[in-house]
Amino acid sequence: MVFMAVPARALVIDANPGADYSSAQALNGWFDLGFSADIGDETGLNTSLSIPHVTVDASQAGYGLTHWYSFEVAKTSTVILDVDYGAEYVVEDESHPDDITDTFMSLLDWDRNTLAENDDHSPIFGPVAGAGGSIHHYDSFIQALLDPGRYYVAIRQFNSAPFQAQNGYVLQASVTHPVPEPPAAFLLLIALGGLWVRRRNCRQAHQTGTCAPK
Repeated sequence: MVFMAVPARALVIDANPGADYSSAQALNGWFDLGFSADIGDETGLNTSLSIPHVTVDASQAGYGLTHWYSFEVAKTSTVILDVDYGAEYVVEDESHPDDITDTFMSLLDWDRNTLAENDDHSPIFGPVAGAGGSIHHYDSFIQALLDPGRYYVAIRQFNSAPFQAQNGYVLQASVTHPVPEPPAAFLLLIALGGLWVRRRNCRQAHQTGTCAPK
């Protein structure tokens, strides 16, 4: 009989975005390799089990002109920034245009120099970038190769209107070499360390018969 491991689900954190770069919400420490059908690269290939990532739920992020996030890269990395579900509640008759979240996303370096920007992306422009979560072309998408350092993500509305309570979205951020290492790897090291300690104690207690196999 063959047992197949079930992949862990992706970690989701609630957004607390800063109003400017100095108060940007740091994403480091949240990256993991849990599975998500919504995380993918510019070709639509799912990368959730191969590239550390974090899902930021900004459906209740609230007000402000721009939402700021930050992350750090340890080594030269592929970085994927994907806005999902921003236009999920599009009203077909456009009678409530303020309900539509039409994001414009910028990627900036430590000195706040703009490295890349994107307004509209898949599915009608080019490949279906970002896998399952990219359901409307208003959802922004950026993929870049970045050197080590700190970077910022700025998300605003295309028409520069402030975010309102109904203007939610989900940000998928993937980094091949984030700082620090994903929590899943850290927990694995702890587990292996605990196993080593238990085996050592077993060896020491072998003569007394107090160590039962686990």
